[in-house]
Amino acid sequence: MGRSANFSCRRAGCSALAAAHELDVNQSTVSRRIQALEHALDLTLFDRQNRGHTLTEHGKALLASGQQVARATADVQSAAERLRRAVFGVVRVTAPEAIAKSFIIPITACLLVT
Repeated sequence: MGRSANFSCRRAGCSALAAAHELDVNQSTVSRRIQALEHALDLTLFDRQNRGHTLTEHGKALLASGQQVARATADVQSAAERLRRAVFGVVRVTAPEAIAKSFIIPITACLLVT
């Protein structure tokens, strides 16, 4: 998911470990991604504390946008997965007329519906 996913999953008081579990990555990856995002934006998004991270005012201001980016990224990934699974193309079948009418045409109709 990348940097925006880390930002959007992080909420006030959330630990890097909790975010790591949510994202299925390790804690140091979460910290590195947050640091990279903060560097790219040239803003501090989190106040780091012993009990977790809290959003700064900048982080709070950007949270909704970060969540939208994460949702849009998930939508693109889902659409790409559907495209990878899609079956398409031309299939040519040669068969006697009786078999084509009795078996092939009904099966083909079912394939076109799904």
